[in-house]
Order: sequence, then C-alpha cells, then structure tokens
Amino acid sequence: MRAKKTEETTPEYLISEAAKLREKAAEFEKKAALLSRKHRTRSLIEYGGLVVKSGLDSLSKPLFMGCLLRIKQTLDEKPHLSEELEQIGSAELAKPKSKKTGEIDINKLIEEFDIDTLTKKVNE
Repeated sequence: MRAKKTEETTPEYLISEAAKLREKAAEFEKKAALLSRKHRTRSLIEYGGLVVKSGLDSLSKPLFMGCLLRIKQTLDEKPHLSEELEQIGSAELAKPKSKKTGEIDINKLIEEFDIDTLTKKVNE
C-alpha cells in the first residue's frame, strides 16, 4: 500500500527545506569564521602586548624576527629549556602591571608645576 502524498513529501517542499538548511549552514559558517577571526585577532593583540611588556618592541623587525627564529631553533635543539623559560615568563607575567607607556599621572604634574607659574607662562 502506498503512503498518501502529503505536503511534507512533495519534491517542491523537500527542495525548499533543503534550501533553508543550506542557508542556515551558510549562516553558521559565517559565524564560525567571524569567531575564528576574533580569536586570532585577540591572540595577535596578546602576543603584541607580550612583545611590549618584554621591552622587545624597540627592536627592528628583521632583528626581532631573527631573535624569534633563533629561539625556535634553540628550543627545537634543547627542548628541556622550555620549562625554565616558562618559569621565567610566568614569574614576569605574575608581577603587578605597570603603568601604560604615555599615561599621564595628573597628580605628579600638579606636584611638579605650580599653576600660577604656568598661567604666567601662558599669558606671556
């Protein structure tokens, strides 16, 4: 005995449902790509912060790249150094955060400069 044809079993309905599922899959793929980019961006920013915190941001790009490549080579040759370097890094990261470069300490400025003196200089 043949099953009765209902709307849910018609080729048109099945095709439209498949199209809806493809659209949802495309939306999920876009969201996954966006999350992946956000994660990568955050990771790059964090590594950039480590470069600044270590004081290596003043090196030229070729010198910095050379340092990174030498570190990788050394760790490949002597993997036991990883533990020691990780301990050093963990200790440094555990230290309290210092003020950001370029941050203005208004209290220090007030102590260093008398407002009357500054006003006279501006008016001269």
